[in-house]
Amino acid sequence: MRVFVPVSCRTEKCKKLGTKGTLVLVAGTKYCTVISGEGRFDLHCAAFKCSRCDGVMNAELEDYIGSGYWPGNPKTLGIFFTTSFLKLYFHLKNYLPGSSEYGLLKALGAFSADAGRENTISNAFSRASRMYYYITHLADRDIKQQRKQRLLKGVDMTKGETYSHTLLLLEHIYGLQDPEHANLLFKT
Repeated sequence: MRVFVPVSCRTEKCKKLGTKGTLVLVAGTKYCTVISGEGRFDLHCAAFKCSRCDGVMNAELEDYIGSGYWPGNPKTLGIFFTTSFLKLYFHLKNYLPGSSEYGLLKALGAFSADAGRENTISNAFSRASRMYYYITHLADRDIKQQRKQRLLKGVDMTKGETYSHTLLLLEHIYGLQDPEHANLLFKT
């Protein structure tokens, strides 16, 4: 049985026919390694097969990232780390300052060996985790900046809307609303 990385298709169109809804996820011919919180898994890369023309197209970087797999090297697509594992490492690093990357990777190797799988964890983890955190930081920063700019456009601070501005920010950013002062939120 060929086990493959489960990814969702970003394009949903056959490149040859251009028809939508004809692609089915299948195991590709290339192999890749996936590192998760359960250890190392050697799997087939994902591919999409058209049910009408039998054409096969390999999953692309965007398909893997959109499905929760972060590449160790975006050029070769040979090793992936699950984003849940990268988030786990981020929290371990922040809440357990004495923990080491080396120790975590050794523990993952032991999990894999206990399950009868290859126990060598790639040294691409350090680079991949730093890049993942950096990209996540940029995305968070941009989203917060866009929200702030959008909210500030609707508020005129010269008319004493400081309090209603604060409530508006709380409502949009944190999902909070003060029912007593809800009428101030959209004061004209």
